[in-house]
Amino acid sequence: WPERWRKEFSMNAKKAFHLVLSEFVALTGGDPSVLEDNAEVRFEFDGMLAFIFAHPTQDLLVMDIEVMQLRDPSSEPANLERFLLLHQLNSLTRFTHGAQALVNVDNMLMVSHCLSLQDLTGGRLSEGLDQMLDVASDLRSMWTDLRSLINVAGQSLHKTEGSAAPFHPTRFA
Repeated sequence: WPERWRKEFSMNAKKAFHLVLSEFVALTGGDPSVLEDNAEVRFEFDGMLAFIFAHPTQDLLVMDIEVMQLRDPSSEPANLERFLLLHQLNSLTRFTHGAQALVNVDNMLMVSHCLSLQDLTGGRLSEGLDQMLDVASDLRSMWTDLRSLINVAGQSLHKTEGSAAPFHPTRFA
């Protein structure tokens, strides 16, 4: 019985995803009639690529935003500081907006966020996407600014014996 219920709920989630996506596409001036079941919407915004798709195993809508390609991230010394900051920012923001900043297996700096399909509308998706695009834009600026800051300072931002106080992202939260 639980497996049957799960399949029925999953079918309802597919319908809900299609309805939300159709509403969103209509709000943005597109033609929702061209959407196929389990369609993925992608578009470029300010040099970033955004994807909206159904989560493959849960009743969620996923928003992924590709912020920027990292070229050989292990070879740039400043990236150690940036990766540490990325983890610290994820820790600080996990309760505020639920987005996760990450580097995928193709070395793409990304922001990802999931929304429950329960009670989701095209308008709420649009608002959530606007917020995630702002987060992605801020992440891109922070990533680039941190490279410049580290290059100018010529040293680690974390305290070593005899150095200044460590950089800590909560100072900016």
